[in-house]
Amino acid sequence: MNDDLAASFRRWGEQLMPELPLYGRISAAVAEDAEVRDLLLAAPPEQRLPVLLLAVVHHLLLGGADHRLARWYPTVAGGADAAGPAGPADSADAVGVDAAGAAGAAYADFRDFVLSRRTEVTELVATRSTQTNEIGRCSVLRPAWGLIAEEVRTPLALVELGTSAGLNLLLDRWAYAYSPDGPRYGEPSRDVLVEAESRGAPLPALGPVDLGTRIGIDLRPISVADEQAARWLLACVWPEQPTRFARLQAAIEVARTDPPRLVSGDIVEQLPMVAADVPADQHLAVQNSWVLNYLPAYERQRLVSLLDELGSARDLSWVSIESPDFVPDLHFPPRPDGAGDGDASVAVLSTWRGGRKSVRRLADCHPHGTWLHWW
Repeated sequence: MNDDLAASFRRWGEQLMPELPLYGRISAAVAEDAEVRDLLLAAPPEQRLPVLLLAVVHHLLLGGADHRLARWYPTVAGGADAAGPAGPADSADAVGVDAAGAAGAAYADFRDFVLSRRTEVTELVATRSTQTNEIGRCSVLRPAWGLIAEEVRTPLALVELGTSAGLNLLLDRWAYAYSPDGPRYGEPSRDVLVEAESRGAPLPALGPVDLGTRIGIDLRPISVADEQAARWLLACVWPEQPTRFARLQAAIEVARTDPPRLVSGDIVEQLPMVAADVPADQHLAVQNSWVLNYLPAYERQRLVSLLDELGSARDLSWVSIESPDFVPDLHFPPRPDGAGDGDASVAVLSTWRGGRKSVRRLADCHPHGTWLHWW
């Protein structure tokens, strides 16, 4: 088992370098350090992931743990003003360690931190699970629902599967800017700006999206009013991406003023009851992003069958952003240019109109929505 963990940390470290050098080098060092690796054995088998241990450490530092490790974390030490090596972000919004000596010092601090707080770390590892509420994916969701809004001309009842804190249900409250010369959505003065590189076909210039209902379903939804829960959500963001971290902080503050309705439970079990509550004069709109990979294949097929059943009874639209590598059993329409899927996430729009289903590949995108190739 420890050999599996070593391989997992090694792979993770290779994937993160050079974009995230701090986490990349820490992960590579943990791969060779059995005493630190073993801390992750306190987690359930399905949660024994490098990101969990990294998030636990980040969570404790954000909570005010007094240790020299904090100097390496821009989200804790203050980025460019930090006394340690956390300096200005580069073009990839990643800051951290460059020199081998600094990398060794950073890991020495990391090791001392987790081993000196072994009880606290193992308790969190045993009881927490990684949670992300990546609002960057709204760069794809916003134009997708803009297209549907223009078509149906009625308010949308937006239902999100695997909603976390429900932040992506607030997609109409963000401002959007697409480079190099793409459209802008929303008022520029809004507190949250979602930026993305637009590739492929030009994005449509769209009007506002009218959301009549917002409901999120999650096994363990996060209340943004809960300071500890909100801090855990922030801890799951990589500290070498301070812009992404600050954007999530701002989104949490917006959500606290008027949070969406969140339903606790299994998404497949709860969806029929949630859908039944949607007013007849609203268009049922279902979305998910990087959620279905956490379901077993038979549950994914149950979900597809359920959506087919709902779509036979009322008009329905479903936007799903998932990775073909992780959910190969789902149907992904081929790329219009004939190329393979690669490692991108894929946004698929399925619509049911008068009981008739159609499926379209809308876009390929970065898992966090930093770029999208619109088809």
